[in-house]
Amino acid sequence: MIVAIYSRKSTEQDATEENRSVARQEALCRAVAAGRGWPVEHVYVDDWVSGAEFERRPGLVRLLNNLKPRPSFGALLVYDKDRIGREQFETAYILKQLSVAGITIVECKGGVGREIALDTPMDKFLLAATSFAAELERDKARQRTADALLTKARAGHVTGGRLFGYDNVDVRSAEGHRERVERRINETEAQVVRSIFERYASGAGLRAIAHALNAEGAPAPKPRRNGRLKGWAPSSVREALHRETYIAARSSTIGPGSATAGAGSTRSAGRRPRSSGSTPRPSGSSPRSFGRASTSAWEASALSTLNQRTASSSGARQAASSRSSS
Repeated sequence: MIVAIYSRKSTEQDATEENRSVARQEALCRAVAAGRGWPVEHVYVDDWVSGAEFERRPGLVRLLNNLKPRPSFGALLVYDKDRIGREQFETAYILKQLSVAGITIVECKGGVGREIALDTPMDKFLLAATSFAAELERDKARQRTADALLTKARAGHVTGGRLFGYDNVDVRSAEGHRERVERRINETEAQVVRSIFERYASGAGLRAIAHALNAEGAPAPKPRRNGRLKGWAPSSVREALHRETYIAARSSTIGPGSATAGAGSTRSAGRRPRSSGSTPRPSGSSPRSFGRASTSAWEASALSTLNQRTASSSGARQAASSRSSS
C-alpha cells in the first residue's frame, strides 16, 4: 500500500521536541512505514504553522487536493493526530474527508503505528474528546506565551521584531549566555525619524515628506512583504508619526521613556494621536529617547498639527453629511 506522510511543526514555545521538528516526525513515520513494508511516495510538510490555522497551510492544502478525484495513496502517517490540527471542528472535518476518501490514518507516536478508527459512535466520541484536550492545551500554551511576553515587556526586554530607528542588542551574562534583548538607538535611522517630525511640524504633507526622503536616499524600514521596493511611502510616514514609541507620549502603551522602554512592537498607525492636552514626555527623561534639548517643542508642534488636521477633516465630513441629508 502506498502511503503519505504529513508533519507540522508547532509554534507553541512549550511544544515537545517531536512536535517542533518536522524532520523528526518524518523519520518516525518512515520507520513505521518501513516496518510494515509500505512505500512512502508523498510527504507534506507545514513548517512553523499553528495548529489553529487551516487555510494558510500549503502542505495540508496539497494533501487535501490530492484526495480528488481519487487519492494516490492509501494511508496517511502522522506523528500524532494533533499534527493535523488543534481545533476541534476543523480537525474533525479534515479527518472525515480522509475517511470518506478511504484513507487509513495511522499515528506513529512512540514508534508504533496505531490506526485511528472512525467507524463507530464510540470511535467518534473518543476522537472528539482527544481533539478537545488538544485544543485546550493549545489555548493554555497561548496564554502561557502571552504571559511570558508580558513579563518580559514589563521588565524592559524586547518581545517583538526590529523597530526602525533602533537596533536589537543581545544582553549577555558574565558566562556569555543571552539574558534578554534590548533596543538601542541607531543614530542614522533615528535622524530620519526626527526629520519626519520636523518636516510635518513645519507643514509638509505625508506625500511630500515621503518624496523628499526618497529623493535624499534616506534609510527606510524593510518592506513587510517580499518583492516590494524599499523606500518611504505616505503610509509609512503616517505610521512613524503615529507611533508612540517615537513621540514618547505619556500613555499606557509601551514607550521609550517608560519602565518598559523598547519592549514589544507597538503598532499604532491606525490610532489617532492624543489630544492636544496630552503633554509629551521631555526628551531628557529617557536615555533611549530620540530627542535633543528642543525635541519636546517639535513633538508638541507635530501633535498639534496632527490634531488640527484631524479636526478639520472631521468637520468637513460632517458638513458634507449635513448637506447630503438636507
